[in-house]
Amino acid sequence: MKKTVILIWLMVAALDLFSQSQSQLLKGFSAKELWPGGVVGGKVEVKNKVWPITIEWSGNDISKIVLLRAGVLEEIHAPNIPGYPSYFYNGANRICFIDGVFVYYTTQSNEILISYVLSPDKDKLSSVDPSALRQKLSEYFLQVSSQQNTAREEYKSDINAEKEKEKLAHSLKGKSIKSMEIVWLTNESQTGMQSQISFGVKAIDANGKVFSTDNIGGKTPWDDFEITCTGAVPGDGKLTVDTDASKIPGDKATVRVKSKHHASLVASSSINIAFNTPVKLSYAGKHGCPPLTSGTGTGGGRGSDAMLNVCNSADGICVLIEVYINGVSVHKVKLQKGVALYLDISGGPGCSGRSEKGKQGGKGGSGGAGGSLIINKDPSTTGDNIIYYTNGGRGGKGGDGVISGDSGRNGDDGSVIVNSKSIKLNF
Repeated sequence: MKKTVILIWLMVAALDLFSQSQSQLLKGFSAKELWPGGVVGGKVEVKNKVWPITIEWSGNDISKIVLLRAGVLEEIHAPNIPGYPSYFYNGANRICFIDGVFVYYTTQSNEILISYVLSPDKDKLSSVDPSALRQKLSEYFLQVSSQQNTAREEYKSDINAEKEKEKLAHSLKGKSIKSMEIVWLTNESQTGMQSQISFGVKAIDANGKVFSTDNIGGKTPWDDFEITCTGAVPGDGKLTVDTDASKIPGDKATVRVKSKHHASLVASSSINIAFNTPVKLSYAGKHGCPPLTSGTGTGGGRGSDAMLNVCNSADGICVLIEVYINGVSVHKVKLQKGVALYLDISGGPGCSGRSEKGKQGGKGGSGGAGGSLIINKDPSTTGDNIIYYTNGGRGGKGGDGVISGDSGRNGDDGSVIVNSKSIKLNF
């Protein structure tokens, strides 16, 4: 009976040992050098040059293990699960302390491949059985995995808590903020319709400490602020300029930033819009969808019809273009002379026919027709640069089969008419 109790106790103790983390198993380990034994043909061949080892701790946990491989090549091995590691890794190489030795190994298709066995006791290496050691590693990883699941969740929780702590430290919440300003990061000469204008926010507290957003070197979260804008669409750190010049008062984008944590803390600033970037508008026909049960590719959609009214601004500096799509005014474009407006009203491509093994391939869908374009241009206009695409869509390729299907017909190009007539726009 006594022997049975002792045996059970030893089994429980062994299981407990096998569920311990590497930090627990290495507690009290003080050796500074390890003798390496290369594993060749299932045997350990002891080498004559020691590997220096340094174990660095953070509280009760190992933060990293530094090995000088062959005494010269530094390898820094990190814990696989911080807080409850079962091994340490450096790229593909791993080390694990078990049965009084370090095992230096890699894995391939879930198989443990031992390269070296390392021990502060040179004589111990000759008695190591690599096959038995490999089995012990497998059993250890199996036993410790349940403990690691808990440690992994605790680690995630700790990381999230640390992130919240850091966020609060850099937030304006609870701080005595005396001033706040907007920092423009985009040069005015690079601004225009559809362009993105970058800005940051900087605040200073009563003690002179600076809080700033990430794009100007700080960590203050963007959700500390309410951002509104005229002349552009606001976002975190960026404004996107509208394509309706009538919505850009005074040719400026004005951003207003308010602290969510300080009712009276507001910053406002404007940037001049140079209208110096190309504008790209696409109202092309839709692509043909995949073939349905018939095997024939669906045809591409027709491009939209467009009309452009074009003249110079009253001061003669810019080109003004009002864009109508299918009879509706949708854009009021303002550009510096020579800056391009790209308009795509081409037809959509037809879909390819379905391939049929042992049958005739499906017919490709026809390309959609290009939209028609009318340009009404004031005769005094100079500096306009309108690039348009009204071509018909390409027909879809016939499907493969015993006999290939016919390719679809290309769509007709859309017509283009340019009229010289009096146009007066003011935006």
